[in-house]
Amino acid sequence: MLNELSALRSHHDGNLHRNGIESRRALLRHFRQDRRRRTEEHMLPAAIQGRIGLVDQNAPRLLGALDLLTNIRLETTLSGFLNRARLPGDAPRDFRRRAEATMLFDAACALELLEERTSLRGLKNAMRRFADEIEAQFFVGGHDMRFWSVHDPQKHYHTVSVGRHRLVPGSNLLVRPWKYFCREINLGSARGTFPVIFDHRVKERFPTYLKGLKNREDAKRADHPFEIFDQCGLKFHVVHADRAVAESRALELLCVLEQFARAKGGRIVESSSGNLGADASRLVDPHNPVSSKRYRAAKFIVSVYDAHFEVQVQTLHDLAEGEMATDDVNHRVYRLGQCLTFYFPWLFPEPVYGINWASSRVRTRLVDWRIGSLNLLSSSTE
Repeated sequence: MLNELSALRSHHDGNLHRNGIESRRALLRHFRQDRRRRTEEHMLPAAIQGRIGLVDQNAPRLLGALDLLTNIRLETTLSGFLNRARLPGDAPRDFRRRAEATMLFDAACALELLEERTSLRGLKNAMRRFADEIEAQFFVGGHDMRFWSVHDPQKHYHTVSVGRHRLVPGSNLLVRPWKYFCREINLGSARGTFPVIFDHRVKERFPTYLKGLKNREDAKRADHPFEIFDQCGLKFHVVHADRAVAESRALELLCVLEQFARAKGGRIVESSSGNLGADASRLVDPHNPVSSKRYRAAKFIVSVYDAHFEVQVQTLHDLAEGEMATDDVNHRVYRLGQCLTFYFPWLFPEPVYGINWASSRVRTRLVDWRIGSLNLLSSSTE
């Protein structure tokens, strides 16, 4: 049903699509009463918040222009959305009402169908289990750690160096202080323990839905667009001032973690040394041609405990660069690029909202805002 529902996205243009409304009513008849209630009480608010959150995080100045119509925001039933989508009218507000009613119906139902496949609670339980087992096997302590990174404004604030002690930058370079809770990790090798920054997350339903829509645009993934391999993510940043040493340790860590996942009954779906310790021009994920060419990492994907996990390793240099860089190696800048290319044109189509997302003027203003929000000028050596 997810594929059939996502195929109706062409109806999000605000026009009156009577056949599409009937197709959606047929879908609704497949939902039991309790399932429909869950969709209305939980998935619909998640869809609304997902739309708002995407704008708030990537284009907050446009919140007023892109907010939902009041009668759409206050609608509480799926059938009510379809009733609003079938009302005629040629005024701009009528087109917007139909578009928003149709989009929210589709998004709420898609979130429910995703939940039917694998519950968010189940994913979080799987994450907790896998993370706990990694901690018990490899971590031997933890402590707060301060370090400093140096960045070059002439090269998009890419990382020049990192260190455990306050660094004195050269001319026109920027120093940024950091403080993280680091875990000491023991791989059982002769080199003993070394510190890493460990993080994990479970992708919420609305971003998963958007990624499925994007996969439909990819010929290699169009047949199974909602088979998402990074719903659960684990990331390790190896802490060392020498990037070559950090990359070597990161690759060793990745190998040990992959062996550990296999020992736990995991099936390795994909494994890649990425571009750590190799040609930096190689993409980490060759299946994602729009990913940053400067993003450096190695990873594997494992299916274990009824969930897919993407396990990534990077260095401290990569962490600092991902926060400070003003090009798409910075995840926030990269995410804005994704919004401008895919998500905003889909969720806020130009014929309905009057914003040309391909316009260089619009893109430049939003990218400038995003870079300005990084607070580069306020960074200090303290």
